[in-house]
Amino acid sequence: MEIKVPAEAAMAIRLGVQVVVATIMASVISLCALGLALLVKFMQAHDAPEWMVLGTLALEIFRWAADVVCFILFVANEVISFCVGLWRERSWR
Repeated sequence: MEIKVPAEAAMAIRLGVQVVVATIMASVISLCALGLALLVKFMQAHDAPEWMVLGTLALEIFRWAADVVCFILFVANEVISFCVGLWRERSWR
């Protein structure tokens, strides 16, 4: 049994799935950044050398910033692909 779905609906479903996948990936990377934040607090509480604390803090900030940038680029790319596909689909009718 085959289910027929209009092309626009299929593209919208694909966009939704891609955004959910991007959110899950961003959440996993954010959990890594959260782990680094907890590590920074742990090191500060146990008087770790300042260079270790600053290095870990810099890594945490870089990880979080890279996560945000990659998430925005990925979702923007998917939205643009969706809009272009929808425009091409509509222009042939």
